[in-house]
Amino acid sequence: KVQPAIRTMLTYSFCAIKTWWHYDISRRIIRDVKEDSSGGRISYVITPKEKEIVIYQGPKFLIVDPFDFIIDIKSTNAQDADFVGDVCDMTYDEIASLDDLGMFKNGALLADESPRPHPMDDFYKNRRSNVLTNKPIEDGVDGGPKKFKITEVWGKYDLLGDGFTRECVITIANDSVVLRAQENPFDDKHRPYAVARSAREPSPY
Repeated sequence: KVQPAIRTMLTYSFCAIKTWWHYDISRRIIRDVKEDSSGGRISYVITPKEKEIVIYQGPKFLIVDPFDFIIDIKSTNAQDADFVGDVCDMTYDEIASLDDLGMFKNGALLADESPRPHPMDDFYKNRRSNVLTNKPIEDGVDGGPKKFKITEVWGKYDLLGDGFTRECVITIANDSVVLRAQENPFDDKHRPYAVARSAREPSPY
């Protein structure tokens, strides 16, 4: 997915970057070692256990494909726009993991849902991928992880219905399940996007 995104960025001289604090959790084999000296000799009992551990916790950034970027077209500044956001793919396992961390809710509602295609995929991404790779995009493999389209929008919204707008984030999966609708969790209420020109003129390559 990176190659088409970078190519489009160069073509339109447009770059959008998203940043966030990332938790990478994986199931690993952990060996529990216990010392046993009951028989007069010291021995060790090793018991392998599988458990979830955090293998990375820190900042992460992503180049947003221009076709996946959402912004109020009346503004060129992501921080001042009425709304800004993006569309991405997430597996059910990734959504469930963020559910467990308390960042998302309602992820379990996706367990029995089938992924819906993004309305612009056929027109833009499949055609573009065919040109670049000479092979069609595969929707998935039987038995493989289910991938859902995640639409996330940051902006001012009357979330509490009291007539006052606040900086909020709304995340929706599969066009049907609200994973979060909350006030901007950052202390300074910034939106996690930066937009810039990637070249002085379009199509520099």
